[in-house]
Amino acid sequence: MTKRVIICAIAICCPLLSGSPALAQDSTYQDSDNPFEWITGGDFRPFLEASFGLSQPGQELFTGEFAPLGVWEGKLGYSETAQHKGIVVSLDERYLFGAYGKSEWYPFEEATPDEVTSEFTRFGFGNRLGYGYELGPIGLLLYNQNALNWTKMDFAPPDSLSDADLGILERYQDAYRFGTLAEAGAKIELFGSLSAIASVEAAVILPRTVFWPWLGSAMLQYGVQGMITTFAESIIDTSPALGPLLYFALKTAVSYGFYLGMKDRMNWPFDSETPLTTETAKLGAQITF
Repeated sequence: MTKRVIICAIAICCPLLSGSPALAQDSTYQDSDNPFEWITGGDFRPFLEASFGLSQPGQELFTGEFAPLGVWEGKLGYSETAQHKGIVVSLDERYLFGAYGKSEWYPFEEATPDEVTSEFTRFGFGNRLGYGYELGPIGLLLYNQNALNWTKMDFAPPDSLSDADLGILERYQDAYRFGTLAEAGAKIELFGSLSAIASVEAAVILPRTVFWPWLGSAMLQYGVQGMITTFAESIIDTSPALGPLLYFALKTAVSYGFYLGMKDRMNWPFDSETPLTTETAKLGAQITF
């Protein structure tokens, strides 16, 4: 089942992660003999990115308290910034990433004796899309990203934790669990090579993967994202000044709405288990070559 989930998820969701139906219809990708054309096609440049974030785990049925974590994350991939209309530019990035977080790295306070401390390792791949403004050597890009990932959680629960809460934690121990994440952020480009990034991320970690309900939920989510993308891009074409802001707001609202549904039911809107979540605020830097 695990191999089946991984293969089908990659085959189906690579084009869906873009949130744009145009990608699947682009003859450039259909006619290419390069199996990695989806990643490297077009006028893409390689990039490296590093970030640090503050993360809060959560679970809607969990009655205890999770200690927050500090998280380091690295990305490597390909980035394309293209002129769209006037000062408006588009952003398209495809990447692999890895992250590691620990409660001990949270910089502001130590965990209390009643809190569950934790650490996690995460890896995956994703797509970052958006629009923004370019004024000479400086660019402001507002983006949304979606990613598929695998997360391994390790917990150190206090002795006072209830049996029900311990049962929830045991669903995640000692194995990588499949999940998804969405992120909204702003990227400030300096001279086209160095960028500063600020973002907010919401991740859903599934205790177990029930493939067909997950697939139905994913296709619904990315289908709605594709329709919103098409609608928002038409706004950009008619109103370049406000279009990137409205594109960002609409895409963020849809992602957050689906996340709220998935906090209670991991395969929302279908009946399913309550997942573990992490909400993370990050600051980072990117070098594009």
